[in-house]
Amino acid sequence: MPTQVRYLTPPNLDAANISKEVLCHRPARSKTPAMNALRLGNQVLVNNYGHSGFGWIMAPGATQFVLSQLQALLPLNSKQLPITIIGAGVMGLTAAYQLIQQGFKNITIVAQAADDLTSHNAVGFFSPSIELGKSWMTPDIEQIIHDSYHFYTQIITGQQPPFAATSAQLLPMYIPKQKKSAILASPHPVTPVTLDFGTGTSHEMVEQNGGIIVHVHLMMEQLRTFLTNHDVRFITETITNLDQITTPVIINCAGLGAAALMHDDGLVPMQGHLVHLTHQPATALEYLIMMDCEKALTGTGFQVKRSLYWAPRKYTAEDDTHNGILGATSIKEADKTNPHLVEFARVVERAQHFFYGK
Repeated sequence: MPTQVRYLTPPNLDAANISKEVLCHRPARSKTPAMNALRLGNQVLVNNYGHSGFGWIMAPGATQFVLSQLQALLPLNSKQLPITIIGAGVMGLTAAYQLIQQGFKNITIVAQAADDLTSHNAVGFFSPSIELGKSWMTPDIEQIIHDSYHFYTQIITGQQPPFAATSAQLLPMYIPKQKKSAILASPHPVTPVTLDFGTGTSHEMVEQNGGIIVHVHLMMEQLRTFLTNHDVRFITETITNLDQITTPVIINCAGLGAAALMHDDGLVPMQGHLVHLTHQPATALEYLIMMDCEKALTGTGFQVKRSLYWAPRKYTAEDDTHNGILGATSIKEADKTNPHLVEFARVVERAQHFFYGK
C-alpha cells in the first residue's frame, strides 16, 4: 500500500517574521521530579518540582498525584487550613487551581516573580507518545501523563469551564518514528506518511493524530484570573528558607529555586532556545513537528541536544493563530552566564533545512 502524502504549507522563516528570541532555563532533576508529601514538624511539606521540559505535560497529573498524598496527611476538617504555595509558574498555579476545586479556601502564592517565567515561554507540546527517559518510566509517572492528557482534552471539549476551549488544540503531530519505550497517552492512530511542503523537499515521517499544543501564555493568564477571582493572595517575595513560611501546609513549586531551598544538588538548569514567529499563513499552523536532530558539544564545552520543533502559538483567546514557535535546544547545567546565543540562528537554520532544503 503506498504511503499517504500530507501536503503542508511551510512557515515563513524570513528575518521579518522573527518576533522574539527566548532563552529559558527549565528546572531539571537528575532523577525523577520531586513529587512527595511529608511531615515537617508541625507542618506538611509538599514537593512538586524538577520536571525539566515536561512541566506543562505533567502539571495537571503531577499536581493531582501530590495533592492526593497531602490529603492523606491532613485531618478530615482541613479545608480552612492556611496553605502557602511557593512559586507562580504552571506548577504553583495548577496546585492552587486544584486545591480550590477540592474545596480549600485559604491559599497564598509566594513567588519572586509572576511574569515572563519559563512557564510563559515554554513550547507546550503534548506528544501522543512521550519518551521521558528510562529513569522516569515508572507506573506513577505513566498515570500522571494519562491524567494530564485527559485534563487538556477536557479543556478542548469545553469540560473545564474556567478555560477557553481554544486554550489548547488537538492537532496532528509528525515525528520521525514512534519509540517503543514511549508512554502512549492518546488513543488516536499512528500512520506512516510522506510530508510534502511544496518546496522541493519531503520527509518520511509518522503521523500521530492526537497531538496537543497548550497555548501557555493564554493558560497562565486564565489560571491567574481564576485564582484572583477565588481570593487567592499573591505575594512577591523570595523564599530562601522554609522557616519563612509558618502556615500548616507548604507546597513547594519553586522550580530552580528549590535547589537552594531543599539543598537539592541534583536540580540544575536545562537551558533552552526558542524562536517566536509572526505573520504566518493560517494553513501553516495546523500541525506540529517534533524531532531530535543531533547531540553535540557547544563551543563552551556543554552537552547540547538540538531538536526541531514547530507549533502554532496563541496569545489571546481571540488570536487568529497567525503566530508560531520554533525550537529547541536542551543544554544541561548552562545558566544565564553562558547564554549560547548562537543557538538561536541554528534553530532557524534547522527549520530552513527541514522545510525548504536550504
